[in-house]
Parts: sequence; structure tokens; C-alpha cells
Amino acid sequence: ARFERPDLARLTRALASGGGDRGTRPVHFGAAHGTIETRAYDRFALAPGFVGAGPAILEEYGSTPLVWPGDRFEIGALGEIRIYCTPNG
Repeated sequence: ARFERPDLARLTRALASGGGDRGTRPVHFGAAHGTIETRAYDRFALAPGFVGAGPAILEEYGSTPLVWPGDRFEIGALGEIRIYCTPNG
């Protein structure tokens, strides 16, 4: 069947209020890093273009991505999470 594809860039996204900051939590990153106070974010409150650095917790319904120390992340134009890993980080 033929149909018109939606323009993904125009889809609405529910964003929570408050900028996404949910405080910090102690997270153990293994022997290499130990336990670190880690910034937590409401993933759906982060607007496209938001850039952050690890360590970080991105809390969302269904999963909780963890950004390791030395890595960085950004929220893409369609709301996707891009995590950039540092070699040997």
C-alpha cells in the first residue's frame, strides 16, 4: 500500500518541566573508577541540542542509559540520545 510518510522532525515530544536535573546518586563504576556521585537527568526533559558529560544517568521509562566517566552525550534533533565513548575511558 502507498501512504504518506510522517515528517519525523515535526512529531511532538512530551517534555517534563524543571530542565531534567534529578540530583545525584552514588554509582559504582567498577575497580577502574570506584563509586562516584553521578548526576541524574530526566531524559524526556532534555531538549534537542542538550550536551552533557559523564558520569551521568539518563532516567527514562523502560531503560536507564548510563554514561561512563570521560564519555559525553547529546540529545539529537529527533530526541535520540547519542553517547560518545572515550577510548580506554
